[in-house]
Amino acid sequence: MQDSISPVVTRLAAAIKEATAVEAVVSERRQRTAALEKTVAEARYRLERQPEVESYMLTLQQRVHQRSVGLYEQLLTALIQDVLPENVHPISLELDTEKGLPALHIQLGKGEFAQDIYEDTGGSLTNVVSSGLRFIALERSGLRKFMVLDEPDCWIEPHRVPRFADILSDMASRIHVQAILISHHNDSAFTSIPDRHVLGKNAQGVIEVRKSRGSVWPDDVTPGIRWIRLQRFMSHLDTTLELGPGINVLSGPNHIGKSAIVNALRAFCYQKGADRQIMHGHGDFVISMGLEGGKVLTCTRVRKGARKTTYSYMDPSMAAPRVEPAEKTHPPDFVLQHLNIQRLNDLDIQLSHQKMPVFLLNEPNTKQAALLSAGLEADHVRTMLK
Repeated sequence: MQDSISPVVTRLAAAIKEATAVEAVVSERRQRTAALEKTVAEARYRLERQPEVESYMLTLQQRVHQRSVGLYEQLLTALIQDVLPENVHPISLELDTEKGLPALHIQLGKGEFAQDIYEDTGGSLTNVVSSGLRFIALERSGLRKFMVLDEPDCWIEPHRVPRFADILSDMASRIHVQAILISHHNDSAFTSIPDRHVLGKNAQGVIEVRKSRGSVWPDDVTPGIRWIRLQRFMSHLDTTLELGPGINVLSGPNHIGKSAIVNALRAFCYQKGADRQIMHGHGDFVISMGLEGGKVLTCTRVRKGARKTTYSYMDPSMAAPRVEPAEKTHPPDFVLQHLNIQRLNDLDIQLSHQKMPVFLLNEPNTKQAALLSAGLEADHVRTMLK
């Protein structure tokens, strides 16, 4: 009897095991079916909503574009149409993606007739737009609101220079930027600007500064460079430039030493001083700057010595100045801390170069977008659309 029951029990156990396995497969397939049905339902829902969502996304994209670069378009368009009224085309900033990065295309006009400003337009328009871009980039950078514009009017017709200077002055005033506008044009072109400085030479052949009436700082703590002093630097034996807020025009005849002031700022801020910049017959040069709050920064370079370049910092609360040697490629940290003038993305926003007046327009489109912080939101919207 036991022998006859044993095979039945074995077959029953096998059947139960097989049924359990089948039930697991059925359960898994039911789950897969439910998941597929859910996926199909979601896909069908997305397809049904696609036109509505795409329309909303495109509207959102336009709003993001307007918020990201629309104001820049308006500012640059107003700038060129004020200075160059014969130009009737607007500036357009088109956002795109290159190799996964936001890219910005700065153009004159829109659509199929748009022109590349750097390649397809004249020097005057390029210079005007470059000046506007410097202000925009500086506003976005977080750096000290100070810049030097070295002859941005070099390709602009003389009768347009006063208007150009007035617009730059208004722009600087609105966003609280202090600037030195260096020009080879006569001082009479800038009579509407209170802070004007004319370089010339006295009877002994020494460079001196003639200053107009000038503006007044509201208080001692408002950020700004109060003065720059060059001693034995290039052609400057001892020259002090007293600066006001807003635009400071620096004019004078060619080869009088205007660009030497920019060279001094580069030597100071970027640790780019060289022995050739020490005035002939002297053993050192000294560059000093007075800042808000009575702070004074000084850079000294000597022809001979183990420590070629040193920097010092002094403010009214200190009994003695803090003095440190320069690093190999940059000044001590306290210079950046108090002055906050530096390159950004390998670009000079604050200290323009006379021989390289074009700013940003000749850079890759991705660098243009990065410097102006443009395109990131628009790129997110494009990803959402995909």
